[in-house]
Amino acid sequence: MLDYDAVVIGGGPAGLTAGLHLSRAGHRALLLEREVFGGALKHVELLERDAGAISGARLASDLAEEAARCGLRLREAAVTGVEAFSSTRWVALEDGRGFSTAVVIVASGSRPRRLGIPGEDRLVGRGVIDCVPCDGGFFAGRRVAVCGSDDHALADALHLAGLAAGVTVLARSPELRAGPALRSGRSPIPGSWSGAARTSGRSSDRTASRG
Repeated sequence: MLDYDAVVIGGGPAGLTAGLHLSRAGHRALLLEREVFGGALKHVELLERDAGAISGARLASDLAEEAARCGLRLREAAVTGVEAFSSTRWVALEDGRGFSTAVVIVASGSRPRRLGIPGEDRLVGRGVIDCVPCDGGFFAGRRVAVCGSDDHALADALHLAGLAAGVTVLARSPELRAGPALRSGRSPIPGSWSGAARTSGRSSDRTASRG
């Protein structure tokens, strides 16, 4: 008999959702995550949804709790390989153990997109960061820039505005791509946008400030 009907690799929102629905359908499912359940969602300050805004950390916790209530087994472990046989799959773990299963779902997430500009790789961790809630405190009292104008970028900019001496948002066009709440200042995150977008070539900038 197989250890599980399905093994999900990755504990971000995609993996948690897959495991949740598998368990609801009565399947024996295991989810493996090497770091924290919720993945990058844990670092998102604000998400807009029909039922109202919610923090990424709260949504990640809600997903994990609901999945566990439905019978999904959550386990912190690093996967080192997957072997496929005629009718089974073997998921190997870093500690030498493993599990047999009929189905493997890989939901291992993604990496932050790089700008591809000179010096970027050399300065990662030394001024260039991709997790503002994790590392933003290191830049308290300094002037910083955020690249992008979607929900994640603007939420990061407003978070930094409470720490830094000034925050500039760098975007490819004068129009912000974030949702209405963040663009209009109705977001639960205190802050505002000041100054008109100024365009120079293919980029523009806006300044974020705390109200």
